[in-house]
Amino acid sequence: MSTKLVDKIFIENDNISAFIDKVAMDALAKEVQILLNKRWVLMSHDDLIYDNEIVACYLNPNKIKAVCIYNTDDIRDNFGNKYDFDLFTMEELEKAIFKQSTPFEKGDYGRPYFMKDSRTRIIYKIEDNVYSGYIDNDENGMNQSDVTKGVILPMFRLGSENSPILPPHEVLSLWIKNSLIPEKLKKNAFYISLLGSNIKFDANFNILSINTFFMSENDTLLNEDKKRADIFEYNEKMLSDTEQGHWSLWNTDPSNFKNPVEVNLKDSLVARDPVSSIVDGVVGIDFGTKSTVVVYQGDTTKIHPMRIGTGDLRKGVDKKHYENPTIMEFNNLKKFIEDYSKRDGRPYTDWQDITVSHTAFNSLMESSTDDFNSYIDELKQWAGTKNKKLKIVDKESYILDLEPFIELDEDHINPIELYAYYLGLYINNQHNGIFLNYILSFPVTYEIEIREKIIRSFEKGIKKSLPQELHFNKDIIDSLSVLSGASEPAAYAVVALQEYKFEPSGNEKIFYGVFDFGGGTTDFDFGIWREADHDKIKERRYDYVVEHFGAGGDRFLGGENILELIAFYVFKENKDALLKTDIQFILPPECEKFIGSETLLSNSREANMNMKTLSEVLRPFWERPEGYEDQYKDGLINLNLTSSKGQQLVKFELVFDPELISDILKSRIHKGVKNFFEQLRVAFSNQDVDINKIDKINIFLAGNSSKSDFVDTLFEEEIKKITEDMQKTQNLENSNIFELFPPLGSDDGFKKLEERGIAISNSLEQPTGKTGVAYGLIETRKGGDILVLDHNVKDDINFKYYLGECRKDIFKVIIGRDIQYNKWIEFIDAGVDQFDLYYTTQPLASTNNLSIDDSGIKKMIVKIDHVDENASVYIRVVDPTEIEYVVALSEQVSNEQYLSNITKIELD
Repeated sequence: MSTKLVDKIFIENDNISAFIDKVAMDALAKEVQILLNKRWVLMSHDDLIYDNEIVACYLNPNKIKAVCIYNTDDIRDNFGNKYDFDLFTMEELEKAIFKQSTPFEKGDYGRPYFMKDSRTRIIYKIEDNVYSGYIDNDENGMNQSDVTKGVILPMFRLGSENSPILPPHEVLSLWIKNSLIPEKLKKNAFYISLLGSNIKFDANFNILSINTFFMSENDTLLNEDKKRADIFEYNEKMLSDTEQGHWSLWNTDPSNFKNPVEVNLKDSLVARDPVSSIVDGVVGIDFGTKSTVVVYQGDTTKIHPMRIGTGDLRKGVDKKHYENPTIMEFNNLKKFIEDYSKRDGRPYTDWQDITVSHTAFNSLMESSTDDFNSYIDELKQWAGTKNKKLKIVDKESYILDLEPFIELDEDHINPIELYAYYLGLYINNQHNGIFLNYILSFPVTYEIEIREKIIRSFEKGIKKSLPQELHFNKDIIDSLSVLSGASEPAAYAVVALQEYKFEPSGNEKIFYGVFDFGGGTTDFDFGIWREADHDKIKERRYDYVVEHFGAGGDRFLGGENILELIAFYVFKENKDALLKTDIQFILPPECEKFIGSETLLSNSREANMNMKTLSEVLRPFWERPEGYEDQYKDGLINLNLTSSKGQQLVKFELVFDPELISDILKSRIHKGVKNFFEQLRVAFSNQDVDINKIDKINIFLAGNSSKSDFVDTLFEEEIKKITEDMQKTQNLENSNIFELFPPLGSDDGFKKLEERGIAISNSLEQPTGKTGVAYGLIETRKGGDILVLDHNVKDDINFKYYLGECRKDIFKVIIGRDIQYNKWIEFIDAGVDQFDLYYTTQPLASTNNLSIDDSGIKKMIVKIDHVDENASVYIRVVDPTEIEYVVALSEQVSNEQYLSNITKIELD
């Protein structure tokens, strides 16, 4: 049974705020307690007054003259059926009339003013019998008679006959249930919204049970995910159609809750078992620096992209919807975390407290510098850098200082987990179903420890996005898996090889290289694509095998870094104007300080926002959409900048030299291209593969930044140069050893497909240079038909750096990236108490011909605590980013006999 009709559900008391405004509830409770400090509470309608001592309403004493009735049969004719009017009992009448404190104006003999005639009787009841009597001044108060004619004082009893005084929380429940509106609450919109509900409170006004009369008006169930994640509301037929049903209605067992609140539904609704919504499929997530791509595969071989954070999915589809900005906006982090922690699955969080993706990015572009720290667009950089801290200042001025990601406690607020929670909400909802299998991509340079922590964070966040009811089923919730897939460039290579129709057979080997030019870094991957060997049992189930045996990258070559680089030079060219107006900017990676930059460079939020603003203005110059030249043709650009004092300068004019900026772009990208070919040479030589004997190496450009015209042109130039050099030095006849393949989905990519006689499909569901990584994750999943053999990652990745020294202004490598871990290498003599340590990640360093002034080379002055002219400083690599050094004699170092303490260094 996947659906059922239900008339009540349970929710946790802590989550009641999802249905009722807790702040407004607390305020209402205080008002009610003040009202009930007095005996009578005037109602705003039907001339009623509430008497707290008899727990009933009766006609306002000031209006009683006009409504006295002289026969019990006439009550309904005068009052209708709106209230269940009844007669006072003797005890209630005595409380209402004979006490000294009474709302009735009294005349002779203690009679109420409306009983002028001394012989007028008042009617009351004892059990089921009706009596009347005179009101006297004696202690007994009434002279009983069985005469049943007389004055009737109608009363509307909320409790039982002769009820004791009730505590305020019970009185409030009765008022709400009976739709009574005290005069002093008639303008309280929250109270009005509760009227008609069957609601019960404990003594502290915590809700014990409710019905959904007020919920249905707000469409709480249908708008659950709109409130959580701005996912468009569900169709109202979901609650009535037995083929549909709502997940949140399914669990009707109070034992599954710590402190259950019973929700009595006004009408029976259709509940759906979330287990029935589990999809037999897999989701691929390319967690990117600038944007994140999500794709999924259901019960067919077709892979579909998924939109994240775009709001109403009923609107027209755009290609950019599938490249989801990796950014978070923190409006009220404290409230979000409070809501997030109250429930294991699908907590009642509010999209207004934290937004992500397109919504957050659009908000950033419209924000002021005051809110700059309320946005995080460096999630991946923070996660992948061991010593990078993070500061969040939400828009309520709540400050959260985070340690480096790898040092973060499991129970600490974790932005990666929160981002994954939002991804999970967009993946797992009643539009899509529920997925339990996920594959996550990583750059080739990410260490195992960091990968595992990111996987745990994603797993925790995605589990949080699943329905609460699944968390009651341990077998199901524990079956959710988040796995590390093929590296980003290798995943893309598999897709590109298939899209460009490379179909090796027999012993044929297709060699490839990937230049994955992304938002934050550029990754390289090198390998072989071949047909699976069905004579080998481990390959029998597969069609193809991809072996990637070489990897590397250019750490600071990324689209967003490129934008900061050219923005830096534009600011630098306008330094005099900026100095006069006190405008500052940041120092990006690989950029250097210059004369006069002391007051121009800063890491303030104003400086960061100025850099972000100018980068966006320069984006068209970098990405080159049609007609981009018009924005820069006058040699001037205008934008809004902010001074260091927070003053916004509107349409500030900057001089812009397109030729200079183009040269800077070409120079930096050319450096990355040269790094690629150097890493290719090293990778193939490490595999004892003679490039000269290979017919073809296919180079696939990947990543959005590879769509730049600069990339294709510079690759072609470098390929031509390398080929000519090889022909000269090695007398090669083959002049076409390298073939370049543009990014999938680009105009040049379509042309390349045409050249190869491949039918073109311009469908939005076709992989592109950016989305191809996510597609490749699914193509290379475990259990699929492609076997991935990764020779780059064993126990961990290779050391990330080249360590060396300066010789005649040239970087000379002493310790390379392929060094064995925990092996002492003699680095320099110990005759002086300090030495210079140079290090870089650039593959060009391996040529021993890289200028020591190259912006990618860093220097560190290292001190030793034991000087000995006969000893040396030894260095060993202990993990991908850490080294240790010690002073020792050459004949003793292998026996672990040292002259100094072992000191550890974390390289940045």
